[in-house]
Order: sequence, then C-alpha cells, then structure tokens
Amino acid sequence: MVLAIVLPIALVAAWALRRSGRNDEVDLSPGDEVFAIDPRAITEVRYTTKETSVVAKRIERPADAFGIEVHTADRPNEQRCRSGKTFERLLNELSSVRVKATLAPKDKEGVRRERADLAAKLELRDNTTIDPKEFRVVMLGAPARPVFIDGPLTYEPSVSSDLFARLSGGCTSLSE
Repeated sequence: MVLAIVLPIALVAAWALRRSGRNDEVDLSPGDEVFAIDPRAITEVRYTTKETSVVAKRIERPADAFGIEVHTADRPNEQRCRSGKTFERLLNELSSVRVKATLAPKDKEGVRRERADLAAKLELRDNTTIDPKEFRVVMLGAPARPVFIDGPLTYEPSVSSDLFARLSGGCTSLSE
C-alpha cells in the first residue's frame, strides 16, 4: 500500500528534477578538476574525427612507450610509429583535466545540440576494468579552442588548444 503511494510520487519528483535541468548539469568553476588519473595507468588513447583516427596503445609496462597507428581519409596506408616526448607531454596533460572556463547556458545548449555532430571523440582507457573515459571534443572560435562534452557536463578544458592538432597530425607530430 505504501509503495503504491510512494512510487508515483518518486517518479513525478524525478521527472520534475530532470525537466528542471538540475539533475543534468553540475555547477562548475574555473580550476575544478573533473578528471584525474596517473598517466602511467593509461593503456590506450583513441582520438577519432571525421578525417582521422589515432589509436595509441602502451606496448607493455607502465613506463613503456606507446605504439601509435594513424588512419586518415586521404591516405590509403596507415602510419605506424612509437610515441615520443610530444605524446608524453600530451598524455600528462590529459591525465588531469580541469575547467578553464564555463559556458553560458545558451552556449552549452548550442554546442550540445548544433555542434555535437561535428565533435571528435577522445577515449582514455586505463589498466582497470572500468569503461574508458570518453570526451566529445568540439572546436569553437578563431583561434579554435576545445570544448568538452563530458556526459552531462559541457566546459572549456584547461588543455592546450594545439593538443588536438598534434593528435590529428599523426606520427609526424606524436613521435617527436
């Protein structure tokens, strides 16, 4: 009997919270850390755009380099190389993602609705059984700056704007 009364009230309350947006978005401030991992625990990095796919997998142990494969739409053969110092810096930068800036609500909505189909996908897999961390990456403005769609969150991360150009540059930039 109590369940018959409580369950409909709980469902209506959950629906109201969802409609109000309070359940979808967390208040973020510049400097907030939204993701952190020991870079030695990262075993795979995948970055996929409409033109390029980069897959970097750690060769064996945490201190080892990564083997990188790059596929591009304009080249029939894939590129293969070992990671260099540039990739190591990139990995360290991605291991702690902080909020650089927040977006106005209408801008967040616009990015999620109108720009999501242009988003690249960045995945970080670690040495646990947890699903990989996934960010959708939208480049905005001139000069281009990245915006992350991170589950229900949308924000400008503190990563350098050329990080994604380096990833898209393939072995030429990642093996340096």
